[in-house]
Amino acid sequence: IIVFMTQCANSEDDSVAKAAIDFWCISTDSFKHFYNQIVENLPGLVEVLLNQMAFSEEELMDMDPEKDHYTVPDRIEDIAPSYRGFGRAYIFEDNKNVIEPFLGDGYAQWSVRKAAAYTLDLFSTVINGRDLVPVAINEFSKRMNNEVDWTILEASILGLGALAEGCFQEMTQSEEMDDILTFVFEQLDNEHYLVRSISCWAVSKYVNYMSNEDNEHNNMTKDKFEKPGLWSILNCILDDSKTVQSSACTALACWQESPYFDILPYADTVFEYLAKAFDKFQAKNLQILYDCISYIGEIFSVIEVHDFPVILDNFLEKIMPPIMNKWNNTPDEDISIIPLFECLTAITIALRYGCESYAEEAFSRCIRMLDSNLLAFAEANNIYEEPNERFTIVALDLLSALADALGPSFEALMAKSNNLLNCVYTFMKSNHEKIQQSAMAVFGDISRNSFHYIKDNYENFLDPIIDTIAPNRTAHSNNACWALGESLSHIPEIECIHRYTESILEKMTLVLTTRKSSRTLLENAAIVIGKLSFYIPETVAPYIEHFVDRFCEEICRVNEFSDRVLCFKGLCFIIQKNPPGVINNFDSVCYAFSSWAQPPEELYQCFGEILFKFKEAIDINQWNKFVSNLNIQVRNRLAELYQIID
Repeated sequence: IIVFMTQCANSEDDSVAKAAIDFWCISTDSFKHFYNQIVENLPGLVEVLLNQMAFSEEELMDMDPEKDHYTVPDRIEDIAPSYRGFGRAYIFEDNKNVIEPFLGDGYAQWSVRKAAAYTLDLFSTVINGRDLVPVAINEFSKRMNNEVDWTILEASILGLGALAEGCFQEMTQSEEMDDILTFVFEQLDNEHYLVRSISCWAVSKYVNYMSNEDNEHNNMTKDKFEKPGLWSILNCILDDSKTVQSSACTALACWQESPYFDILPYADTVFEYLAKAFDKFQAKNLQILYDCISYIGEIFSVIEVHDFPVILDNFLEKIMPPIMNKWNNTPDEDISIIPLFECLTAITIALRYGCESYAEEAFSRCIRMLDSNLLAFAEANNIYEEPNERFTIVALDLLSALADALGPSFEALMAKSNNLLNCVYTFMKSNHEKIQQSAMAVFGDISRNSFHYIKDNYENFLDPIIDTIAPNRTAHSNNACWALGESLSHIPEIECIHRYTESILEKMTLVLTTRKSSRTLLENAAIVIGKLSFYIPETVAPYIEHFVDRFCEEICRVNEFSDRVLCFKGLCFIIQKNPPGVINNFDSVCYAFSSWAQPPEELYQCFGEILFKFKEAIDINQWNKFVSNLNIQVRNRLAELYQIID
């Protein structure tokens, strides 16, 4: 069967070849049952897969190298920006899929080439690398020196990248690896654009090897490959081929993603090349460039304080002018403005106060687009066409980023708009979850930094916020819960909060007691209850028995130290107001108290007082029985810290 299906996979009949190769894909789960026979036949099978990874004559005929030249404008149908949503997303996160470099091209349908590449990728995850890599490297060595047919060379480099998913360690530990990488680097200057493109992609698969200075195989690898490799990729970004430009941007983003790569020594040069790309990229690749810049911008979250001003100045000097030039020359109704908005949002999140240079201009455009879409929103009776929805979301997301980055300084911009709150309120009530999600984020950021701006209208916002929160409605529900928590930091200024406490607690309890709720939603719900308990314990305490069990569990997982302390203070306050309300769940309270190895002094005193009062309130035999049922770690911790256990 193995021999027969290998022969069929090598058939010149595409339908037969695809069916046979699909057989190998489906069969990988069963390899363990006849593994030795597979290994025995690997040389022939790998040879066939590499043969079939070459472009077919039909695929080559469909290509038009002239249309791939950077001076040829993209067709409108080739430009399809994908919405990423609030927060950071990485356009290249699926690059481990060996098929990814070819999606969206003229030959995008499933083909023998793609099936073969995908199969080799699967093989790398189910066949031991010690068995597969020597066979594959032997085939690569025979094919990579083929100067007659560029498609054979291109397919070999594709195979090299395909193996990186499952056989990275075995590939990088092989004696031939350095020679192979050197050869691939040379192909970045190959005369055929598809060889240059696939070489960029293959390089991106091995950036962790090239940038790891602690590589056991060769501690000189970083010096040998990182700088020349990065320089070659930067040159490919300015290639005359649009396909190569795209692959090079992907490779650069992958390099930045590597935990072993430090971009700071190269930042100035990288910024220069990316800035030049604006003059050479057509619309489709500009989207990829925007995402690449967004991802490169993450360096500002890890830069040392003393390096920040210099890198920031270089970024603002080199990158921001071409971005703002595109910004100023792209109409509001042009769909290509969407990825530009997303890029500016990511940059704003990264730069924080460094966004001041363009903040007013960005704010004004956001308000203009929201005002326009608000009218369309009303006329369409809350039913959007897809483009309007996208425009609304990206405008809201950029506003949220500006509010978060500028903090209290955002108030100066808010004063320039009479309709901001009306826009946010209207979109918070939208039937579109993504619009709701983004609008909630804007409200939360404004609440955190400029609550007095919404204080007089706060009660109007509570209804859509509370209505949106539900256990199984993740993204927009989570943003609503987070926004509510941010606003509750200002409870002393909220006169109406007592009237809404019961409905808020009811929603938070539902979230906490539904195990399918997301991790972040659970944390945000716990913080909401914690803040209510801290600021108005007398209003919350009567309801304590309904939520205290799950509340005690979740506040132990709150990440932010200040929020965690506040939640525990709130827990103490409501227990002090209603001690009988926790009698049936006092083991959960003990569990929560024991989660602190060294609680802050104020909490330590509160914990001790509550524990002693509970012990004094019951019979000694009841106490001993209660203690004996506690988890051993909880019992030991309480005995050590509070000396209440004999």
